[in-house]
Amino acid sequence: MRQRLGTLIARVRRADLRVLGELIEAGQVMPVLDRAFPLSAVPDAIRYLRGGHAAGKAVIMVWDRRRTDRPDGIRPRPTGA
Repeated sequence: MRQRLGTLIARVRRADLRVLGELIEAGQVMPVLDRAFPLSAVPDAIRYLRGGHAAGKAVIMVWDRRRTDRPDGIRPRPTGA
């Protein structure tokens, strides 16, 4: 079964957001992350999503390469001296 990338317009209700917030805070709702792509690979991420292969969310990671900490906790390999 192929997946289609599209948009969804939903009606936002305050009561629904309150319940969702409570579920998130309780740790009962967790997003499914399929793959993480560096910012330089955004075209690859879009192709991956359009290809219908994603089993969860695709994340675009943005960080300053000069820092030693990254959002995913992985430390970058040292570059040549």
